[in-house]
Amino acid sequence: MRARLFAVVAAATLVLSACGGASPYVRGMTSQQKAQARSVPVHRETLPDGTYRLVEHVQGVSCRVNAIDNDRVSEEEAIEELRYATLKAGATAVMEVRCHRPSLTESQYACAESVVCKGVAIIPLR
Repeated sequence: MRARLFAVVAAATLVLSACGGASPYVRGMTSQQKAQARSVPVHRETLPDGTYRLVEHVQGVSCRVNAIDNDRVSEEEAIEELRYATLKAGATAVMEVRCHRPSLTESQYACAESVVCKGVAIIPLR
């Protein structure tokens, strides 16, 4: 019984720690990487056809694990992570950016509160 309880507590800790405080990308970024990520253009709309090459879909998440956690979620943090994910994908811009606050039942993250921003990483051609 104690082994089973320990396994449940260990699994819950692992799941909750995956989304604690600053997002994983932002938390591990150097100041140089943060500066480079800030320069990634964010387009909320779709750019005209033929002006870019699609790379991949990317997302950024700002997460607060529980009500006691002092970190507040923000669209700005989620966009910062989205920009860094764009760089990691080998792209230089992101378009079709949409942000939302998922409810606890629709969130795929172990967060009490979150902001998720998604977009398409691209390389502009002109």
